[in-house]
Amino acid sequence: MSAALQYADSFVQQLAQDETQKDVVKASGDAMGKAENEVKGMAQRQQAAQKAQQSNGGDPKDAAKAQAIVMMAQTKNKITEERSARRQAQDQLKFEQKLEQDKQKHALNLQAEAAHTSLELAKGRQKLFDE
Repeated sequence: MSAALQYADSFVQQLAQDETQKDVVKASGDAMGKAENEVKGMAQRQQAAQKAQQSNGGDPKDAAKAQAIVMMAQTKNKITEERSARRQAQDQLKFEQKLEQDKQKHALNLQAEAAHTSLELAKGRQKLFDE
């Protein structure tokens, strides 16, 4: 899991070079930080479970308890990963929608400027003919 986070981090660093991707980079960094914390927590719980199993001479109840803790940690980690992926997808979609809205707004502004310029030119021509 750590290797996957490092691999993803390299792509986030590439995105960070693009100022327009600022929101996506922040959301991705936050999600990866949470995932990394979950991985560390899971490793700590697994170590604690192994230590408990070894110190108790392999008591079956403790082994079952340790296994349950590990399984819960793995499940929680999987849920966290899925949430992070959904959030990242939602953030990407929001970003793309905002980009499209900005593009449309810019196109409308250009049309308005062109219309205004045409009107000013027409007024200028009219003045020349009136003189």
